Amino acid sequence: MFTHVFSTMGTVVSIQSLAPLRDEVARGVERVFAEYDHRFSLYRPDSEASQIAGANSPLPALARHFAVCMPNLLSGNSSQTEHSLPTGLTACLI
Repeated sequence: MFTHVFSTMGTVVSIQSLAPLRDEVARGVERVFAEYDHRFSLYRPDSEASQIAGANSPLPALARHFAVCMPNLLSGNSSQTEHSLPTGLTACLI
């Protein structure tokens, strides 16, 4: 059994294989983990996860938007309403 070990995302990853991993395969696996770490790390202010969790996220505004709009839609109010969102987008619900 062969083992390839590397650190990523605040932990250690260990890959076991029946044959040694080729260098390009090992680098590729490490690159995938590095990309996930960059995208989803809460310790990097530029990551997607930090943007969603941060104050600049449009998600709280969208949640408020749908909290107002959905009851109208569910009650059968089919009048068109237009709502401006802080992101500069406009949502039009019919």
